[in-house]
Amino acid sequence: DEYRTEEETGSKLNNGYEFTNIYIPEKNKNLNLIDYYAQKFDHSSKEEWKEKIINGQVFVNSSLITDPQFLLTIGNLSQFPSSDSKKHFKISYHRPPWIEKSVPLFQPNHDIIYQDDQIIVIHKRPGQPVMCSGSYQDHTLLTMLQNHFHNQNIAPMHRLGRGTSGLLVWGRTETAKKLLARQFQDRKIKKVYLALVSGVIRREGLEWNEEEEHRIDAKIGEIEYEQLKFNKSLFAAVEGNEKGKDSVSWVKVLRTDEKNNTSLVEVRIETGRPHQIRIHMAYLGFPLVGDPLYTFGGRPKISTETLKLSKNNNNNNKTALYVIKVV
Repeated sequence: DEYRTEEETGSKLNNGYEFTNIYIPEKNKNLNLIDYYAQKFDHSSKEEWKEKIINGQVFVNSSLITDPQFLLTIGNLSQFPSSDSKKHFKISYHRPPWIEKSVPLFQPNHDIIYQDDQIIVIHKRPGQPVMCSGSYQDHTLLTMLQNHFHNQNIAPMHRLGRGTSGLLVWGRTETAKKLLARQFQDRKIKKVYLALVSGVIRREGLEWNEEEEHRIDAKIGEIEYEQLKFNKSLFAAVEGNEKGKDSVSWVKVLRTDEKNNTSLVEVRIETGRPHQIRIHMAYLGFPLVGDPLYTFGGRPKISTETLKLSKNNNNNNKTALYVIKVV
């Protein structure tokens, strides 16, 4: 894969990013602005947050606040005229522009599989972020396609993780986006994946239907994960009293490799939970080859170093998962 460089973006710095959170003040609780950030987002020290506030990077209900000791109390809500401000604080941290890490380039001559005036189907490369986020603003497929087609309305119609490759459908018009969104929601459009997993899957001990498929129905939900910098949670197979949503995947074994201890499987999903295939295959006991995060039971590995590799290293943002059909 070719990787996008700073020179190829047209600008070394992006436009920055605004992180916004809602805080509802509690009676008899005097939480100030610096303690709010230091407690909720401990990836930066208290002194670092103090500097960011003083430097004018934090807004409360759209008003610049440079006092780290500003109290987020019910009484202080009256300082803001907006009707929305009477119930909660909208707190925004404005991250200054930064140089984004390189990602594989979108190459129209190779990556466009199909296009007409309503839709586009592309081959997404592993390591490409699809949407803008706190890490990527310019180096995303969304930005690349909007620029290439000179169309700000273009949007992806289903999600693919950064490490996943394969077919990705985009809508070019409002009509196409509404129609495709409804079809995906009603499950009239199905996605089929190829996955290379660790371990040799054997028929013994598992139930198979007439199509030689095994059903995985472990519920998936958000669980606490302290290793994360921001929201401290991620999706996984739930256990005990943890809350999760119904999730169904069907797995068909295409080939096994005893020498390399791997299996090539075809997976179709009835539901579209975040990281569903990664979680379900790990839950079954066969994690995806190259997956640095999910392990047996569909749970995340408890390792700060593993998380760092999973999120920050381009070479580790490639899992053996490929979308082969969207029908």
